[in-house]
Amino acid sequence: MLNHDDRERLEEIESQFWRDDARFARGLRDGTPNSPRGYRTRLILFLGGAGAAVIFVGLLAVAPVLIMAGLVACVAAATIYTSRNVDSSPRRE
Repeated sequence: MLNHDDRERLEEIESQFWRDDARFARGLRDGTPNSPRGYRTRLILFLGGAGAAVIFVGLLAVAPVLIMAGLVACVAAATIYTSRNVDSSPRRE
């Protein structure tokens, strides 16, 4: 049996799941959880691959606009990757 503080903490965690990723929380409730949004890598792979391809085409065509677009896509992929791997929990001292 959980004490009052533990029940409150579990309710906070549940409400945070619903706020952050309702699809994941719904899956947990139904017994068929999907992977959390933070672990999905398709967007990162697509952006990184497309960005690299656009940079390559831009270099072949000597098109600075394509090179810049590819760089923007690669930077976006890197930003998403690093932001999902940053520990967002508060540090305990």
